[in-house]
Amino acid sequence: NQGYILLAAIIEKVSGRPFDEFLVEELFQPAGMLSTGFRGDKLPKVDRSLIAKGYDESGERIDLTTFSPDSWCDKGGGQVVSTAEDLEKWWAAIRDRKFLTKAQTTRMFSPRKG
Repeated sequence: NQGYILLAAIIEKVSGRPFDEFLVEELFQPAGMLSTGFRGDKLPKVDRSLIAKGYDESGERIDLTTFSPDSWCDKGGGQVVSTAEDLEKWWAAIRDRKFLTKAQTTRMFSPRKG
């Protein structure tokens, strides 16, 4: 997850916007993912039974309503909360090359060594 935390910082620096706002405006909304949000006070506005529960290494449930805005611990590496329906929309956006070119999509799914 450290790589995703670093990626979130890069996105904020390059875009000049908070990471969560960037994701909503540039990825989630264009993909039609209206039931996707973030831990804490930005949980998606859907029935809580539709949201998967999180577990930590001890197996206890993680409370998705809590999030420390002062911490980078989850940003980029675990802050996003979604529904199965929205994850299918994400896959469709990737499959249909909504964000990447055909060459980029092929490269992303090609095996690599090393």
